[in-house]
Amino acid sequence: LVLSISNALKNNTSLTAIGLDGNDISDVGATSLANSLTVNSALSILWLQNNKISDAGAASISNALKTSTILAALGLDGNKISEKGAASISNALKFNTSLKSLYLNNNKISDIGAASISNALKSSTALAALGLDGNNITHVGATAMASALMSNTSLSVLYLSLIHI
Repeated sequence: LVLSISNALKNNTSLTAIGLDGNDISDVGATSLANSLTVNSALSILWLQNNKISDAGAASISNALKTSTILAALGLDGNKISEKGAASISNALKFNTSLKSLYLNNNKISDIGAASISNALKSSTALAALGLDGNNITHVGATAMASALMSNTSLSVLYLSLIHI
């Protein structure tokens, strides 16, 4: 199913939002969707919560984010993304100018991943909302986030509930 949707997205110019939550698309599906994002000119909202996406899938999505000028909201809650995936996404945030909302709640992101994201936030001018609820972040990662807020002027919503501070 996700491969068919991915192929359709390569040519579709009217669909602006798609939610594929809870479909166990895994890294294979995430990679397929990421390939579609590089050529799609309409999709601005992509929800991929609870899909067993790990760091490999996050890396594929991150590569697409580097060149995407349309995607404004990305939901990756409840997957298996750890510090490696967070680092990939952080790298993409340095290049992306369209993503306004990023939700990474309830993944496996640690202080190392939070530090990667906070470093990206220091130079990001697009991201307005970031969700990191329920990750393995302690006061160390939360402090890194606070440091990023000192220089970031675009972030207006930050979720850090249910972490270990």
